[in-house]
Amino acid sequence: MKNSFNALIILLITINTFGQTDWTSIPSNTTNHLYDVTFTSAANGFTVGENGTILKTTDAGNTWNSVFSDISQSFKSIAFTSDNNGYALSSNSLFKTTNGGTTWELVFSINTESFNVVYFITENIGFIGTEYSILKTTDGGQQWISQATNHAIKSISFPSSTIGYFFGGSSADDNLFKTTDQGNSYLSFPLLTQSIKEKVWFVTDNIGYAVGWYSPLMKKTIDGGMTWTTINELAGGMEINFIDEMNGFLIDNSSLSKIYSTTDGGVNWTEELSISANNSLYGLARMTILDGTAYVVGSNGIIYKKSTSLANNEHIERTILNIYPNPTSTGEINISYDKSEIQIRSISMVNNIGSAIKTSASNLDKINVSMFSDGMYYLKFETDKGTITKKIVIGK
Repeated sequence: MKNSFNALIILLITINTFGQTDWTSIPSNTTNHLYDVTFTSAANGFTVGENGTILKTTDAGNTWNSVFSDISQSFKSIAFTSDNNGYALSSNSLFKTTNGGTTWELVFSINTESFNVVYFITENIGFIGTEYSILKTTDGGQQWISQATNHAIKSISFPSSTIGYFFGGSSADDNLFKTTDQGNSYLSFPLLTQSIKEKVWFVTDNIGYAVGWYSPLMKKTIDGGMTWTTINELAGGMEINFIDEMNGFLIDNSSLSKIYSTTDGGVNWTEELSISANNSLYGLARMTILDGTAYVVGSNGIIYKKSTSLANNEHIERTILNIYPNPTSTGEINISYDKSEIQIRSISMVNNIGSAIKTSASNLDKINVSMFSDGMYYLKFETDKGTITKKIVIGK
Protein backbone atom coordinates (compact mmCIF):
# COMPACT_ATOMS: atom_id res chain seq x y z
CA MET A 1 0.00 0.00 0.00
CA LYS A 2 2.82 2.42 0.90
CA ASN A 3 4.64 1.84 -2.40
CA SER A 4 1.39 2.34 -4.32
CA PHE A 5 0.72 5.59 -2.44
CA ASN A 6 4.24 6.89 -3.12
CA ALA A 7 3.93 6.08 -6.81
CA LEU A 8 0.64 8.00 -6.94
CA ILE A 9 2.23 11.04 -5.29
CA ILE A 10 5.09 11.01 -7.83
CA LEU A 11 2.56 10.74 -10.64
CA LEU A 12 0.49 13.66 -9.39
CA ILE A 13 3.57 15.87 -9.03
CA THR A 14 5.22 15.07 -12.36
CA ILE A 15 2.40 14.01 -14.70
CA ASN A 16 2.32 15.73 -18.09
CA THR A 17 0.80 19.19 -17.57
CA PHE A 18 1.73 20.28 -21.08
CA GLY A 19 -1.07 22.42 -22.48
CA GLN A 20 -2.08 24.10 -19.23
CA THR A 21 -2.01 27.90 -19.50
CA ASP A 22 0.28 28.62 -16.55
CA TRP A 23 2.62 31.18 -18.13
CA THR A 24 4.23 33.49 -15.55
CA SER A 25 5.29 37.05 -16.38
CA ILE A 26 8.85 37.76 -15.19
CA PRO A 27 10.19 41.31 -14.59
CA SER A 28 13.15 42.02 -16.87
CA ASN A 29 14.09 45.49 -15.56
CA THR A 30 14.10 46.85 -19.12
CA THR A 31 11.60 48.30 -21.59
CA ASN A 32 13.82 47.54 -24.57
CA HIS A 33 12.50 45.07 -27.13
CA LEU A 34 14.00 41.60 -26.59
CA TYR A 35 14.67 39.54 -29.72
CA ASP A 36 16.23 36.24 -28.61
CA VAL A 37 16.76 34.05 -25.54
CA THR A 38 18.88 31.01 -24.66
CA PHE A 39 19.76 28.96 -21.59
CA THR A 40 23.07 27.21 -20.95
CA SER A 41 21.79 25.30 -17.91
CA ALA A 42 18.66 25.09 -15.81
CA ALA A 43 19.82 28.17 -13.86
CA ASN A 44 21.79 30.28 -16.32
CA GLY A 45 20.26 32.07 -19.28
CA PHE A 46 20.66 35.14 -21.51
CA THR A 47 18.39 37.38 -23.55
CA VAL A 48 19.34 40.12 -26.02
CA GLY A 49 17.61 43.07 -27.63
CA GLU A 50 17.69 46.65 -28.85
CA ASN A 51 19.95 49.42 -27.53
CA GLY A 52 22.75 46.93 -26.90
CA THR A 53 20.78 44.97 -24.32
CA ILE A 54 22.21 41.73 -22.93
CA LEU A 55 20.56 40.39 -19.77
CA LYS A 56 21.57 37.37 -17.70
CA THR A 57 19.75 35.21 -15.15
CA THR A 58 21.40 32.86 -12.69
CA ASP A 59 18.20 31.70 -10.94
CA ALA A 60 16.24 29.96 -13.72
CA GLY A 61 14.77 33.15 -15.14
CA ASN A 62 13.24 34.58 -12.00
CA THR A 63 15.47 37.68 -12.00
CA TRP A 64 17.48 39.30 -14.81
CA ASN A 65 20.42 41.72 -14.71
CA SER A 66 22.22 43.68 -17.38
CA VAL A 67 25.69 42.38 -18.27
CA PHE A 68 26.29 44.57 -21.34
CA SER A 69 24.92 47.75 -22.87
CA ASP A 70 26.05 49.44 -26.07
CA ILE A 71 23.35 51.66 -27.61
CA SER A 72 25.18 51.56 -30.96
CA GLN A 73 24.17 47.88 -31.27
CA SER A 74 20.80 46.17 -31.60
CA PHE A 75 21.30 42.52 -30.76
CA LYS A 76 19.19 40.08 -32.78
CA SER A 77 20.50 36.65 -31.77
CA ILE A 78 22.48 34.90 -29.05
CA ALA A 79 24.17 31.48 -28.87
CA PHE A 80 26.26 29.74 -26.21
CA THR A 81 28.44 26.64 -26.49
CA SER A 82 28.96 26.35 -22.72
CA ASP A 83 28.22 28.28 -19.53
CA ASN A 84 31.19 30.54 -20.28
CA ASN A 85 31.51 30.79 -24.07
CA GLY A 86 28.84 32.66 -25.99
CA TYR A 87 28.09 35.00 -28.88
CA ALA A 88 25.77 37.99 -29.31
CA LEU A 89 24.92 39.11 -32.84
CA SER A 90 23.81 42.56 -34.00
CA SER A 91 23.01 43.67 -37.56
CA ASN A 92 26.66 43.75 -38.58
CA SER A 93 28.77 42.77 -35.56
CA LEU A 94 29.50 39.67 -33.50
CA PHE A 95 30.53 39.91 -29.84
CA LYS A 96 31.99 37.03 -27.82
CA THR A 97 32.26 36.27 -24.11
CA THR A 98 34.53 33.65 -22.55
CA ASN A 99 33.53 34.31 -18.92
CA GLY A 100 29.80 33.77 -18.81
CA GLY A 101 28.81 37.24 -19.97
CA THR A 102 30.94 39.29 -17.57
CA THR A 103 32.83 40.89 -20.48
CA TRP A 104 32.18 40.96 -24.24
CA GLU A 105 34.67 41.45 -27.06
CA LEU A 106 33.97 42.44 -30.66
CA VAL A 107 35.36 39.57 -32.79
CA PHE A 108 33.81 40.13 -36.22
CA SER A 109 32.13 42.94 -38.13
CA ILE A 110 31.20 43.73 -41.75
CA ASN A 111 29.09 46.40 -43.43
CA THR A 112 28.31 44.70 -46.74
CA GLU A 113 25.30 42.68 -45.56
CA SER A 114 22.98 42.47 -42.59
CA PHE A 115 23.21 39.65 -40.02
CA ASN A 116 20.11 37.77 -38.80
CA VAL A 117 21.02 34.76 -36.64
CA VAL A 118 24.05 33.11 -35.02
CA TYR A 119 24.27 29.37 -34.27
CA PHE A 120 27.14 27.20 -32.98
CA ILE A 121 27.29 23.40 -33.04
CA THR A 122 30.71 23.02 -31.34
CA GLU A 123 33.13 25.32 -29.54
CA ASN A 124 34.71 26.19 -32.89
CA ILE A 125 32.15 25.51 -35.64
CA GLY A 126 29.40 28.08 -36.03
CA PHE A 127 27.20 29.87 -38.55
CA ILE A 128 25.74 33.31 -39.19
CA GLY A 129 22.66 33.65 -41.35
CA THR A 130 22.66 36.91 -43.33
CA GLU A 131 20.38 38.60 -45.85
CA TYR A 132 22.19 36.87 -48.73
CA SER A 133 24.33 34.03 -47.45
CA ILE A 134 25.53 31.63 -44.79
CA LEU A 135 28.78 32.50 -43.04
CA LYS A 136 30.78 29.71 -41.41
CA THR A 137 33.60 29.71 -38.86
CA THR A 138 35.81 26.85 -37.74
CA ASP A 139 37.93 28.79 -35.24
CA GLY A 140 35.42 30.07 -32.70
CA GLY A 141 34.33 33.17 -34.58
CA GLN A 142 37.66 34.76 -35.49
CA GLN A 143 37.43 34.10 -39.24
CA TRP A 144 34.34 33.53 -41.40
CA ILE A 145 33.86 32.06 -44.88
CA SER A 146 30.89 33.15 -47.00
CA GLN A 147 28.74 30.41 -48.51
CA ALA A 148 26.42 32.21 -50.92
CA THR A 149 22.77 31.12 -51.11
CA ASN A 150 21.20 34.26 -52.64
CA HIS A 151 18.51 33.82 -50.00
CA ALA A 152 18.05 35.38 -46.60
CA ILE A 153 18.75 33.03 -43.68
CA LYS A 154 16.79 33.91 -40.51
CA SER A 155 16.71 30.58 -38.70
CA ILE A 156 19.12 27.64 -38.20
CA SER A 157 18.35 24.24 -36.65
CA PHE A 158 20.80 21.37 -36.07
CA PRO A 159 19.04 18.26 -34.70
CA SER A 160 22.40 16.46 -34.67
CA SER A 161 26.07 17.41 -34.82
CA THR A 162 26.28 16.99 -38.60
CA ILE A 163 22.78 17.58 -40.01
CA GLY A 164 21.50 21.17 -40.08
CA TYR A 165 18.77 23.24 -41.74
CA PHE A 166 18.87 26.90 -42.84
CA PHE A 167 15.68 28.85 -43.49
CA GLY A 168 14.31 32.35 -44.08
CA GLY A 169 13.59 34.97 -46.64
CA SER A 170 10.77 36.93 -48.22
CA SER A 171 7.73 35.68 -50.09
CA ALA A 172 9.84 35.53 -53.26
CA ASP A 173 12.28 33.07 -51.66
CA ASP A 174 11.12 29.50 -51.41
CA ASN A 175 14.00 27.29 -50.37
CA LEU A 176 15.21 25.40 -47.35
CA PHE A 177 18.93 24.62 -47.24
CA LYS A 178 20.25 21.42 -45.66
CA THR A 179 23.71 20.22 -44.76
CA THR A 180 24.68 16.70 -43.74
CA ASP A 181 28.39 17.48 -43.22
CA GLN A 182 28.50 20.46 -40.85
CA GLY A 183 28.16 23.03 -43.60
CA ASN A 184 30.76 21.78 -46.06
CA SER A 185 28.02 21.32 -48.67
CA TYR A 186 24.31 22.09 -48.99
CA LEU A 187 21.16 20.73 -50.59
CA SER A 188 18.18 22.93 -51.42
CA PHE A 189 14.50 21.96 -51.10
CA PRO A 190 11.44 24.05 -52.10
CA LEU A 191 8.63 24.64 -49.59
CA LEU A 192 6.11 25.64 -52.29
CA THR A 193 4.72 28.46 -50.14
CA GLN A 194 5.12 32.17 -50.80
CA SER A 195 5.46 33.59 -47.30
CA ILE A 196 7.69 35.65 -45.04
CA LYS A 197 9.70 32.81 -43.53
CA GLU A 198 10.58 33.11 -39.84
CA LYS A 199 11.56 29.89 -38.08
CA VAL A 200 12.54 26.29 -38.76
CA TRP A 201 12.77 23.70 -35.98
CA PHE A 202 13.81 20.06 -36.37
CA VAL A 203 13.03 17.61 -33.56
CA THR A 204 14.96 14.77 -35.20
CA ASP A 205 17.15 14.50 -38.28
CA ASN A 206 14.00 14.04 -40.38
CA ILE A 207 11.01 15.51 -38.51
CA GLY A 208 10.81 19.29 -38.71
CA TYR A 209 8.48 22.29 -38.76
CA ALA A 210 8.55 25.65 -40.56
CA VAL A 211 6.46 28.76 -39.89
CA GLY A 212 6.04 32.20 -41.38
CA TRP A 213 3.61 35.05 -41.88
CA TYR A 214 2.12 37.37 -44.56
CA SER A 215 0.79 34.32 -46.35
CA PRO A 216 0.15 31.71 -43.64
CA LEU A 217 2.92 29.13 -43.42
CA MET A 218 2.95 26.14 -41.11
CA LYS A 219 4.43 23.03 -42.62
CA LYS A 220 5.84 19.74 -41.41
CA THR A 221 8.33 17.33 -42.96
CA ILE A 222 9.06 13.74 -41.97
CA ASP A 223 11.72 13.06 -44.63
CA GLY A 224 14.40 15.62 -43.84
CA GLY A 225 12.92 18.50 -45.83
CA MET A 226 12.39 16.72 -49.14
CA THR A 227 8.60 17.06 -48.94
CA TRP A 228 6.39 19.29 -46.76
CA THR A 229 2.77 18.98 -45.62
CA THR A 230 0.62 21.92 -44.51
CA ILE A 231 -0.57 21.14 -40.98
CA ASN A 232 -2.27 24.43 -40.03
CA GLU A 233 -2.67 27.98 -41.28
CA LEU A 234 -2.45 30.32 -38.33
CA ALA A 235 -1.85 33.74 -39.80
CA GLY A 236 1.28 35.10 -38.17
CA GLY A 237 3.76 32.34 -37.34
CA MET A 238 6.89 33.90 -35.76
CA GLU A 239 8.36 31.04 -33.74
CA ILE A 240 7.97 27.30 -33.34
CA ASN A 241 9.72 25.02 -30.86
CA PHE A 242 9.15 21.36 -30.00
CA ILE A 243 10.13 19.38 -26.92
CA ASP A 244 9.62 16.03 -28.66
CA GLU A 245 7.87 14.74 -31.78
CA MET A 246 4.38 15.45 -30.39
CA ASN A 247 4.63 18.36 -27.92
CA GLY A 248 5.46 21.86 -29.06
CA PHE A 249 4.72 25.59 -28.94
CA LEU A 250 3.94 28.21 -31.57
CA ILE A 251 4.10 32.01 -31.36
CA ASP A 252 1.54 33.65 -33.65
CA ASN A 253 1.72 37.43 -34.19
CA SER A 254 -1.27 38.69 -36.12
CA SER A 255 -3.93 40.96 -34.56
CA LEU A 256 -2.71 39.78 -31.16
CA SER A 257 0.46 38.01 -30.09
CA LYS A 258 -0.39 34.50 -28.92
CA ILE A 259 1.23 31.32 -27.68
CA TYR A 260 -0.31 28.03 -28.83
CA SER A 261 0.56 24.50 -27.77
CA THR A 262 0.15 21.13 -29.46
CA THR A 263 0.27 17.59 -28.12
CA ASP A 264 -0.30 15.78 -31.44
CA GLY A 265 2.58 16.83 -33.65
CA GLY A 266 1.04 20.10 -34.83
CA VAL A 267 -2.35 18.88 -36.07
CA ASN A 268 -4.29 20.72 -33.38
CA TRP A 269 -3.28 23.83 -31.41
CA THR A 270 -4.61 25.26 -28.14
CA GLU A 271 -4.30 28.95 -27.31
CA GLU A 272 -2.43 29.46 -24.02
CA LEU A 273 -1.55 33.15 -23.83
CA SER A 274 -2.57 36.34 -25.64
CA ILE A 275 -1.09 39.84 -25.40
CA SER A 276 -1.45 43.04 -27.45
CA ALA A 277 0.66 43.26 -30.60
CA ASN A 278 0.70 46.08 -33.15
CA ASN A 279 2.09 43.98 -35.98
CA SER A 280 4.47 41.11 -36.63
CA LEU A 281 7.45 43.12 -35.36
CA TYR A 282 6.06 43.51 -31.85
CA GLY A 283 4.67 41.30 -29.15
CA LEU A 284 6.26 37.91 -28.52
CA ALA A 285 9.46 37.19 -30.44
CA ARG A 286 11.49 34.09 -29.57
CA MET A 287 11.38 31.04 -27.32
CA THR A 288 13.77 28.51 -25.83
CA ILE A 289 13.04 25.30 -23.89
CA LEU A 290 15.48 23.56 -21.55
CA ASP A 291 14.97 20.85 -18.92
CA GLY A 292 11.17 21.07 -19.11
CA THR A 293 10.95 24.88 -18.79
CA ALA A 294 9.98 27.22 -21.63
CA TYR A 295 10.95 30.90 -21.84
CA VAL A 296 9.52 33.53 -24.19
CA VAL A 297 10.78 37.11 -24.76
CA GLY A 298 9.33 40.03 -26.68
CA SER A 299 8.66 43.74 -26.97
CA ASN A 300 9.07 46.22 -24.12
CA GLY A 301 11.11 43.75 -22.06
CA ILE A 302 8.48 41.01 -21.99
CA ILE A 303 9.63 37.70 -20.47
CA TYR A 304 7.32 34.75 -19.78
CA LYS A 305 8.17 31.44 -18.17
CA LYS A 306 6.36 28.10 -18.01
CA SER A 307 7.18 24.68 -16.59
CA THR A 308 6.03 22.07 -19.09
CA SER A 309 6.59 19.17 -16.65
CA LEU A 310 7.75 16.96 -19.50
CA ALA A 311 11.25 16.35 -18.16
CA ASN A 312 10.09 13.47 -15.96
CA ASN A 313 7.53 11.95 -18.33
CA GLU A 314 9.87 9.22 -19.51
CA HIS A 315 10.24 8.01 -15.93
CA ILE A 316 6.47 8.20 -15.36
CA GLU A 317 5.67 6.32 -18.53
CA ARG A 318 8.15 3.56 -17.68
CA THR A 319 6.89 3.08 -14.12
CA ILE A 320 3.16 3.82 -14.39
CA LEU A 321 2.23 2.86 -17.95
CA ASN A 322 4.05 0.35 -20.13
CA ILE A 323 3.51 -1.02 -23.63
CA TYR A 324 4.94 -4.24 -25.08
CA PRO A 325 6.24 -5.71 -27.27
CA ASN A 326 7.91 -2.64 -28.75
CA PRO A 327 8.99 -2.99 -31.52
CA THR A 328 6.17 -5.36 -32.41
CA SER A 329 5.87 -7.84 -35.26
CA THR A 330 2.87 -9.66 -33.76
CA GLY A 331 0.25 -7.11 -34.85
CA GLU A 332 -0.74 -6.34 -31.29
CA ILE A 333 0.43 -3.93 -28.57
CA ASN A 334 -0.27 -4.82 -24.94
CA ILE A 335 -0.86 -2.03 -22.41
CA SER A 336 0.06 -2.50 -18.76
CA TYR A 337 -0.94 0.00 -16.05
CA ASP A 338 -2.25 0.11 -12.49
CA LYS A 339 -5.95 0.96 -12.66
CA SER A 340 -5.90 2.15 -9.05
CA GLU A 341 -3.42 4.92 -9.94
CA ILE A 342 -4.38 6.03 -13.42
CA GLN A 343 -7.45 5.66 -15.62
CA ILE A 344 -7.15 5.63 -19.41
CA ARG A 345 -10.14 7.22 -21.13
CA SER A 346 -9.13 6.68 -24.75
CA ILE A 347 -6.18 5.71 -26.92
CA SER A 348 -5.33 7.22 -30.29
CA MET A 349 -2.79 5.89 -32.74
CA VAL A 350 -1.05 8.73 -34.60
CA ASN A 351 1.15 8.56 -37.68
CA ASN A 352 4.38 10.45 -38.36
CA ILE A 353 2.66 13.61 -39.61
CA GLY A 354 0.44 13.78 -36.54
CA SER A 355 -2.83 12.45 -37.98
CA ALA A 356 -4.96 10.13 -35.84
CA ILE A 357 -5.43 6.87 -37.74
CA LYS A 358 -7.04 4.70 -35.06
CA THR A 359 -8.97 5.43 -31.84
CA SER A 360 -10.02 3.05 -29.10
CA ALA A 361 -12.20 3.83 -26.08
CA SER A 362 -13.33 0.29 -25.27
CA ASN A 363 -10.42 -2.15 -25.12
CA LEU A 364 -7.78 -0.32 -23.09
CA ASP A 365 -5.53 -3.31 -22.42
CA LYS A 366 -4.33 -3.88 -25.97
CA ILE A 367 -4.56 -2.35 -29.42
CA ASN A 368 -4.53 -4.16 -32.76
CA VAL A 369 -1.99 -2.71 -35.21
CA SER A 370 -1.91 -5.54 -37.74
CA MET A 371 -3.50 -3.40 -40.47
CA PHE A 372 -0.66 -0.86 -40.48
CA SER A 373 2.55 -1.00 -42.51
CA ASP A 374 5.97 -1.16 -40.85
CA GLY A 375 7.23 2.10 -39.45
CA MET A 376 7.19 4.48 -36.49
CA TYR A 377 3.91 5.57 -34.88
CA TYR A 378 2.68 7.06 -31.61
CA LEU A 379 0.12 5.97 -29.05
CA LYS A 380 -1.56 8.94 -27.39
CA PHE A 381 -3.21 8.08 -24.05
CA GLU A 382 -5.87 10.44 -22.65
CA THR A 383 -5.96 9.78 -18.91
CA ASP A 384 -7.56 11.29 -15.82
CA LYS A 385 -4.17 12.81 -14.96
CA GLY A 386 -3.22 14.19 -18.38
CA THR A 387 -1.95 13.13 -21.80
CA ILE A 388 0.85 10.57 -22.23
CA THR A 389 2.40 9.91 -25.64
CA LYS A 390 4.57 6.87 -26.37
CA LYS A 391 6.49 6.00 -29.51
CA ILE A 392 5.97 2.55 -31.04
CA VAL A 393 7.66 0.73 -33.91
CA ILE A 394 5.87 -1.81 -36.10
CA GLY A 395 8.18 -4.33 -37.77
CA LYS A 396 11.22 -6.32 -36.84
